[in-house]
Amino acid sequence: MVIWRDGALDFSAVEARAASTPARARELAAALPATYAVFDLLAHPDLGDVRGRPAAKALAAIGVAALGFGTIQVTIHIRR
Repeated sequence: MVIWRDGALDFSAVEARAASTPARARELAAALPATYAVFDLLAHPDLGDVRGRPAAKALAAIGVAALGFGTIQVTIHIRR
């Protein structure tokens, strides 16, 4: 889970939400909505283990897995 504030990730806001009471967490969620961040896809329910796939095919699997979740943002980082 990440929270964006002023164009940057705000980890202290995430910590504040995690350490708060349920009522306070709802207030913070309304004021500072969070985003679920996925850094990698290791396995897919239909495709199985995708760790050995070429980057383009693994990226396509992430897109398939994310269908139905609304807006997604994909950032590609390939180590050479």
